[in-house]
Amino acid sequence: MSKILSKSLVIAVLFITVFSTSLWGFNVAGRGFLDSFYSSLQLLVLEADFDGIASPLNWQLEFARFVLPLFTILAIISFLTAYLVRQSHFFKVSLKPYPIIFFGAGKTARAIARSLQADQRLLVVDNKLAVEQLSELTSRHKLMHFMEDCTDLSFIKKLSLSKAKDIYIFTGDDQRDLDVGLMLAEFLVLKNQHTKLPRLIIDIDNTELVQVAQHDARFTTYREKGGELVWFSTQLQVARQLINQHPVLTTSSREREATPVHVVLVGFCLQQQQILRQIVRTSVYLSRKTLHITVLSNNLEQFQQFNLKNPVFHQNSDLDSIKETLDIDIKHFLIDPNSACIDVLANALNEHAIQHIDCVYVHDENDYKCLFHSQRMLQTLAAIDSKTRVVALIKGSHLENQHIATNFVTNAKVYPGLTVCHAKDILVHQNEAYPGEFSDRLGVMIHTAYMALDHYIEPLENRWDSFDLHFMKVRAKAKVNWLKELDTALMWSSRFAADHFLIKVRELGFELKSFELATGNEREIIIAQLSKSLIANLLAMMELEHNRFVAERLIDGWVFGNSKQTALKINNTLIPYLQLSSLEKNKDEAMIRVLPFILAEIDFYIK
Repeated sequence: MSKILSKSLVIAVLFITVFSTSLWGFNVAGRGFLDSFYSSLQLLVLEADFDGIASPLNWQLEFARFVLPLFTILAIISFLTAYLVRQSHFFKVSLKPYPIIFFGAGKTARAIARSLQADQRLLVVDNKLAVEQLSELTSRHKLMHFMEDCTDLSFIKKLSLSKAKDIYIFTGDDQRDLDVGLMLAEFLVLKNQHTKLPRLIIDIDNTELVQVAQHDARFTTYREKGGELVWFSTQLQVARQLINQHPVLTTSSREREATPVHVVLVGFCLQQQQILRQIVRTSVYLSRKTLHITVLSNNLEQFQQFNLKNPVFHQNSDLDSIKETLDIDIKHFLIDPNSACIDVLANALNEHAIQHIDCVYVHDENDYKCLFHSQRMLQTLAAIDSKTRVVALIKGSHLENQHIATNFVTNAKVYPGLTVCHAKDILVHQNEAYPGEFSDRLGVMIHTAYMALDHYIEPLENRWDSFDLHFMKVRAKAKVNWLKELDTALMWSSRFAADHFLIKVRELGFELKSFELATGNEREIIIAQLSKSLIANLLAMMELEHNRFVAERLIDGWVFGNSKQTALKINNTLIPYLQLSSLEKNKDEAMIRVLPFILAEIDFYIK
């Protein structure tokens, strides 16, 4: 972009110089300023009027009458060239449509593009993409770039979108992404009457917006016609991946005896708020203790607004009936980032009445500030002889990727033991067809387990003898239901249930390893060992799953009521496990029995 601006500036300076020379020449020849200005404009269109000017012309006019028209000629040539190039791009697209299309190519979109297999044919629509950012993509993929407005339907119609496989809508603005998504959904349904609809991946962080928008007739029709609609949230995906890769506890809670869990968050921007929610969703263990959370930030008002929006995080009389299931103690402490926070942290430990911290998560919109806060936390923890893990989430404002961030921290030598995690590098699993595909595969399996439970016609006491058979029987139907009908909130519920898979197996004493290291029939043996352990701990695991379910529902805005009303997010099972009916307990059992199926699907094993 700087090169383009520099070029434009040079041309502007040259034009002003030549035009001023023309004004000077006409003025020397005796014409007034307005006449000189008008005559100079005529030079641009090759209609100069030299009547009344004595010959020979002064050198200023001789120079201007030859040079000034060149700007007009160059402008016409530039316009025609741009037009012909644009039309040639449209022609190439019509001859060989692009399978992957990006509307918007900001940092998140480029991170996703980098994660795709090399040499993909990508079509990018972004009118703000800089040259260096463009080269970042062209070095890895076969790229065609249109610097156009992605809301221009007349332009959209020329892109052969109906032949695409995946369309990413990542403009960086939630409302704009929604508008583009609605426009494309309507256009593609009309265009693709007899062919498969592309997968639409729409990036919207505002969950309330998605909750309402999903019911728009244009989106529901798109799903009914077979189009896959993926609601993606960059902030939520980063939070989920961060906690999956760097969990609060790295061993089973049963090894801790009576020790409660204590997490510290430094900073409280929107990304940290998503991380907090994900911590509460997943920090549900067999050894049940109060989950202590300390938030350190310099913005108390931000924390108070979060509490107003999420009443589940502060206990009140309406939640007393479920405190037995969801026991959270969250406290906020103001810190000055420019002063030592040893006293503040000591005060936090006293307030929580505990003397340890399991993990510290640090994040800031500015990478350098994030590392500064991380260093202060390392200093504070070292001063109180704590071996707590500190995880710094880098956004990418200055450190472009994981490799650069890791090298920066290593070379600085002032961040001993700091774990650095780059937000853009954890968005996508390797070899995913689209961001979140791995999570969706597991989510579909969770949804299949629920449908398998509803499919039974045998008496309750016999249903588990044939669970495997019914699970396999409804898999195809569950996949169709997931794609065409399932409410977005319930899709996310299944994804969150899958997120807890690693914690469940870790609670049983297993640990995740790569299947590439497995030999012979080791995979089958390990799955059998997990199944045996699940059955041996079935009742405890069922209660664990119910507690996880309650935590997830409450965090996502569900409330307790005497009857279940999914549309209004009212659920009558947000109660302690022992108060559940046998039918509801069977649902928890289905979530436990599906774990070996999940293990058989993923590219890891446990031992």
